[in-house]
Amino acid sequence: MGRAELPAETLADAMAAQGLPRRFGEDLAVLVKEVAAGSQAVTTTAVQDITGRPPRAFDDFLAANPEALRAALLQAPR
Repeated sequence: MGRAELPAETLADAMAAQGLPRRFGEDLAVLVKEVAAGSQAVTTTAVQDITGRPPRAFDDFLAANPEALRAALLQAPR
């Protein structure tokens, strides 16, 4: 899996074509670009502070909760 650069104008156009306000698409494009540049790649102690447990990778969370996830998927609207 990879990532392709999507020009902000293209993203805004695509979202407007789906009925969203153009400004929303423009703002989202800015956010996506900032996140891709690492603006949200900050490590904090929030998970430990809130839950009292160390953080874990999403894959580890999925592996530890297969039955709950399966049940949730079976109950999800289709």
